[in-house]
Amino acid sequence: MIKFIKFFLKILIQYPICLFFLIIIYIVRPIVVIRIGLLSSWRMGHFAHDPEIYLANKNFYKINSLDLIVNTNIISNYFLKKKWSKKINFLYPKFGFPIFKINKFLINYFNFPKQHQLLFKSYDGNNLLEKSEQNILLNDEEKAEGWKILRSIGIKRNDKIVCLDVRDNAYLSFRFPGRNWSYQDSRDCDIQKFISLTKFLNQQGYYVFRMGRKVNKKMNYSHKKYFEYCNSDIQSDFLDIFVASICDFVISTGTGWAAIPTFNFRKPAIYCNSLPVGEFLTHSKKIMLSTKIHYSKKKNKNLNLKEIMQQYAFSLHKTNKSLFEVMSEELILKEHNEEELLLIVKEFLNYKNLGFKRLDINEKKIQEKFWQIYSNELEILKKNYKNHFIHENHKNFFSAISVEFVKKNEYLIQ
Repeated sequence: MIKFIKFFLKILIQYPICLFFLIIIYIVRPIVVIRIGLLSSWRMGHFAHDPEIYLANKNFYKINSLDLIVNTNIISNYFLKKKWSKKINFLYPKFGFPIFKINKFLINYFNFPKQHQLLFKSYDGNNLLEKSEQNILLNDEEKAEGWKILRSIGIKRNDKIVCLDVRDNAYLSFRFPGRNWSYQDSRDCDIQKFISLTKFLNQQGYYVFRMGRKVNKKMNYSHKKYFEYCNSDIQSDFLDIFVASICDFVISTGTGWAAIPTFNFRKPAIYCNSLPVGEFLTHSKKIMLSTKIHYSKKKNKNLNLKEIMQQYAFSLHKTNKSLFEVMSEELILKEHNEEELLLIVKEFLNYKNLGFKRLDINEKKIQEKFWQIYSNELEILKKNYKNHFIHENHKNFFSAISVEFVKKNEYLIQ
């Protein structure tokens, strides 16, 4: 009964008021274009990279609209919300969401409401981030507080930190227990396979911070320079951002938190075991990529890049199933073993020390061949599908594919 009353009041009072304000927005369009955008603040990745990409595009193309942003009810990181509030105009969700929803509904019948809809993008398809200024900046007081906390666990200002962020299903299952997230399990990786590279980085003088808020297992490894932030009592929204701002680089399997150092602070990154391949981050030379081996149950073989792009790059299946559900049914996705991950890290460090350049001719050839196949298949997909991910995500390919990964699996580019 209470739910019915709330729904009735929303229809009777809230929506008419919001419609009134939307009409005002339409009326003042000749003077100022006001756009309404819905930001997925409940997922860390979207809350980090969507506004960063939006601001880069708005500033580069000198878009003079007045933009009002509605965040979802759940906030993944309140410190990040505080920082974004200095850059973008937030509307109270209970007021802003109906306005966004009504305007979206009217787009089905009229063209002019499209001018007032702001859609966020999750990928830097225009390759603007590396040319634009950072939008998340920490002040001196915040930096001092961050270093004070790290000093309490023995970290000094001149220490080098690598952030390790390996996805498992613990966070989403804990944060949103009422939803079934099993369709994303194909993205999970075994933290124990990252022991060798962690040990190597420790030997090279790096502190390794394992990031995250909730994980299934601890790494079976102990070292004075290895710290499981994900299982520590110093976790906080603030420290999530601070550590991202000071780390030397990131090793990620494609998690939401990794978007903060990669997008907001432009940190170098390894994205290993990354899925799906059509959503590779290709906008920065400071990013190195690899994916899981796609073994086809039907064909009884490992698929090459061309085959992967044709069938499993994007959600193109004409069913109600997600791409990850289809992949789980049709493929065995094999993650890298310890040796392979260690080789990728060593390759990345060399690549980073060379200023993110390839000097070896054979390595250049492997890069060129991989991205040529990727680009060719992408163009074919663009002709056959209207999927916005295909058309907007990749205009240039600046990121590096791991040569060690390709050499280990030469069939990928054959």
